[in-house]
Amino acid sequence: MESSKDHQQLLSKELKRTRVLLIIFIIGFLVVYMFNK
Repeated sequence: MESSKDHQQLLSKELKRTRVLLIIFIIGFLVVYMFNK
């Protein structure tokens, strides 16, 4: 039971990190797009 809970916590942590990276990537892409325009 405990290990499954830990796994769930780890998964949510990974999801948060992935979301942050995605947001950073999108912002960076938009900045480059604006400068190239």
